[in-house]
Amino acid sequence: MDVWRRAARKGNEKRYYEYIFLYTDDIISISEYPRRILNDMNKHFLLKVDSIHEPSRYLGASISKHLLDGDSHYTWAIGSREYLIESLRIVKRKIEPLDLRLKSKVTSALPSSYKPELDASDYLDDESSTLYMQLIGILRWLVELGRIDIYVEVSLMSSYNCMPRVTHLHAVLHIFFLLAGQFRLEDCNGQYL
Repeated sequence: MDVWRRAARKGNEKRYYEYIFLYTDDIISISEYPRRILNDMNKHFLLKVDSIHEPSRYLGASISKHLLDGDSHYTWAIGSREYLIESLRIVKRKIEPLDLRLKSKVTSALPSSYKPELDASDYLDDESSTLYMQLIGILRWLVELGRIDIYVEVSLMSSYNCMPRVTHLHAVLHIFFLLAGQFRLEDCNGQYL
């Protein structure tokens, strides 16, 4: 991701910084005049002009604007709920062929007294190792989007990316079980996750 910053002045002459965040083909401009910045960029790079609007999503995160009590200026918020919902649907789809299901009665991110460094279960095959790495990637992005409640567990399980074991995969799924238990979500077929 590229982050560009420059000093600017608001209409009332107050100094602030304008930002542009660029990731592949996703651009977000943070400024008093964001449309002006994007229109200037469009002179040099072909942008989809019809897609220039107030953001509602960026890199999987939900973005919303709120007016807080007693404040006359809007505050922007970022959230992970929709990314989490989609992630749970993807995980459910990926683990069904393994005859696994997302549980909803989990109270901690990892099984109690689990010590991954002492795990002596079999190493995962190539396909399951790939799944493990994908799940870790999803969890790491959830942490980036604000789910710091699982930060320690995700960081711990990330250290086994190069040679994960069977029980490591079950521990990572346990994190998803905790997240799934926080929602009563319906998938496309009307079944609960």
